[in-house]
Amino acid sequence: MFRKHNISLVISTMRSGGAERVMSKLANYFASKGHNVTLITFVPPSEKPFYTLDERITQLPLNQLNFNESKLIRLKNIVKSLFTLRSTFKKRSPDVVISFMETVNVATLLAGYKLGIPTIVSERIDPKYHILYPIKIQKLFNKLRCSLYHCASALVAQTQSALDFFPKSIQDHAVIIPNPVNTPEYKNYAVSEDVQHIIAVGRLCIQKDHVTLIKAFAKLQEKYSTLKLTIYGEGPERANLEKLILDLNLTDCIFLPGTTADIDQKLFKSDMFVFPSLYEGFPNALCEAMAIGLPVIGSDCSGNVDVIQHNDNGIIFKQKDVDGLYDQMLILVKDLSLRKHLSIQAQKISIDYSEDKIYSKWDRLLENIQKTGDQI
Repeated sequence: MFRKHNISLVISTMRSGGAERVMSKLANYFASKGHNVTLITFVPPSEKPFYTLDERITQLPLNQLNFNESKLIRLKNIVKSLFTLRSTFKKRSPDVVISFMETVNVATLLAGYKLGIPTIVSERIDPKYHILYPIKIQKLFNKLRCSLYHCASALVAQTQSALDFFPKSIQDHAVIIPNPVNTPEYKNYAVSEDVQHIIAVGRLCIQKDHVTLIKAFAKLQEKYSTLKLTIYGEGPERANLEKLILDLNLTDCIFLPGTTADIDQKLFKSDMFVFPSLYEGFPNALCEAMAIGLPVIGSDCSGNVDVIQHNDNGIIFKQKDVDGLYDQMLILVKDLSLRKHLSIQAQKISIDYSEDKIYSKWDRLLENIQKTGDQI
């Protein structure tokens, strides 16, 4: 029997990003099911979410996060945010709290300690490779994270690789829930006779390794001078990437337009998708490209290898290997029949990871916690 819950969702920001997009979808789903949903962020009230949210969702920005402040002030604000978050939990008395991202998970568990509120923490990236701090501090953080995760009602990981990072005592109350892959708005994708436009999507940061893609594209462009590459995303590596593009004399064929709210349309108008990440949680952008039908190439990192079957629904190359990526891009540019095969097979991902299948896993998790009454 359906029971309406008061659900509090916690995430640092609702800016453009994979975790933020999934959070918006999950929040909208819960609201559509009749749950009372509160979305808690740490940004100022003036910062509006990048993704569309159901009007029934209560948005609660705690105004505790300012990326322009010094590290010391930000640290003080983090401590202050724990008390603000705890006060918010006491005031709203949610039936369940769901938090996204490791630092927010830790803050949420600390803020909710001894309040008796069932809390689900969700890892959104592979923790084996995601290093936030200098190594000694990272080790301390990992110990704190594992200690607190024992107190959580459940841990949600996106892949088995991510879950394997944690001790068995935590895995015993964990569940793997990948991200949903939308049925694309733009249908009937047709593979072009010739490749003209290559696309990549991802934050402009070291993790996404756009450097390898740009260098491989530079080699490919020597053979196919009409090729264009567009990388959608924003981030701290913009200046370095722009300099690399300038040094390679490719400013007229490699473009960094920033973020876009209509990425599906951009994908639909492209001929090939490349995803060269060093590590991933669940590769949202890759899956969205596959669902539309783009021939895709991805690095052999965690996340990518969970969804790409080499030479069946996509192509895998060894991460950071410029020559290896160039070779695979060259093969795809030359081989129309392979591109058509990959396109057909790739589109099946929207069935394997349909919203109905994924959200039913979240529903079952809430039901199980309701039955067991797990609290922190």
